[in-house]
Amino acid sequence: MKRTRVVLTLFVALGLVASSCGQKDSARRAGEAFDSRTATGGGGSAAATTAPTATTRPSRPDSSVGVTAAEIRIGIHAPISGAGAPPESFRLGYDLYWRALKRRIHGRTVRIFLEDDKYNPSGAVAACKKLVEQDKVFLILGAAGADQLAACAKYADGVGVPYLSEGIAREGFDYGTYFANTPTYAVQGWILAEYIAKVIKAKSVVMVRANTANFDEGEKGLQTAAKANGLDLKVITVPKDASAGEVQSAAVQVCSSKPDVVYPLMSPAIFLQLASGVKAQNCKPRWAGVGNTMGINLVASVACSQGTVDGGASFFSSYPALDEVPKLDPGYRKAYEQLNHKTGDDIGWGLWAAMKSVRTLLDKAGPKLTRQTFIHFLEGKKFAAEVTPGTDFRKSHFGGTGVHVVKVNCKASPPQFETEFSFATGF
Repeated sequence: MKRTRVVLTLFVALGLVASSCGQKDSARRAGEAFDSRTATGGGGSAAATTAPTATTRPSRPDSSVGVTAAEIRIGIHAPISGAGAPPESFRLGYDLYWRALKRRIHGRTVRIFLEDDKYNPSGAVAACKKLVEQDKVFLILGAAGADQLAACAKYADGVGVPYLSEGIAREGFDYGTYFANTPTYAVQGWILAEYIAKVIKAKSVVMVRANTANFDEGEKGLQTAAKANGLDLKVITVPKDASAGEVQSAAVQVCSSKPDVVYPLMSPAIFLQLASGVKAQNCKPRWAGVGNTMGINLVASVACSQGTVDGGASFFSSYPALDEVPKLDPGYRKAYEQLNHKTGDDIGWGLWAAMKSVRTLLDKAGPKLTRQTFIHFLEGKKFAAEVTPGTDFRKSHFGGTGVHVVKVNCKASPPQFETEFSFATGF
């Protein structure tokens, strides 16, 4: 119990950041149509809107910075501090895949540079500037946090550096150098609405979301999807850094609505406070939502120990839970134990999955590698699923095709998330 209280204190005080289902992809198509409509400002129903098409980007000078005959430099910005997540998880996992990989990429080794974005937009820009100006990286990966990803994506585009992250929204991310490797929150909203209606078999939903503009499209996508799936939806907005009183007020509003499901679109720190407040109101809804950092085992440990997810909780993620490691890539556990002398955690697993996808992109891009040739190469290609769902950049830079669904198991020792569905595109 002492460890749990310490972990919870870290979450609350510091604020942790914010795809064999797949039998059909109606939710993804509808979500992509909604994405296209919000990007162009067009009207009409989401289902009738055509999928997005590639945007003609202005030409810019090419650059081979970060690529030599001997190495490729890749940068990552992550919430090592200011987030409550264990810094050791990032430091042990950020370059594990490349340390374990025995072969080179077209004769080049890959060198990874990790920077702390301190879980705030200004910190993200500072981290990305260091990666570009001092470390001279070829491309940047964003680890987590919608506002941090948006800030660095804008900066990276200004200096012509390829930037990859999970999908959040189109507005604020539609840049020539940016690529989303998971569906945006609007697209995931369509998949989530089907999951709630057909898997959970619920009718009423309350979405509690932070007031950042980067979540606006996610809300609009869910509203349209809820209507299409016969769900009764209510939306409650809270400040991104909500006070205890503001979270408690939201909890009262949630329970007064008596929803079947609550969708928290916020940092896990605020989610944990909200879940505690909801429990104090003597209601026990099912929790379901999106976001990689919501479905990590540290969140499960705290939530289960407090009894705040007794009604169940599931979240969408770009990588499955650790129970899928033996099937999808048993090399992760072996490499973590051999190189770090301990058992690998799910944050390391997520980093491993992301790097495995990057390795595929670099492999297929070929030996003549520059920033612009890499961008042009991605724009015309579709890539198969590995640990993460596949990506399709043939029509736009928003290439996510599916999600994994992880479900909390509070009876496990220790409590953890387990994979409920893999590579889901709809239900």
